[in-house]
Amino acid sequence: MKTVTKKEVAKRVAKMMGEKIYVTEEFV
Repeated sequence: MKTVTKKEVAKRVAKMMGEKIYVTEEFV
């Protein structure tokens, strides 16, 4: 099982949800 970084997860979610994830990431 390979480890996944937070940025890699964000990229995957970003592809599905669009750029909304990046806006959320900045406020968290």
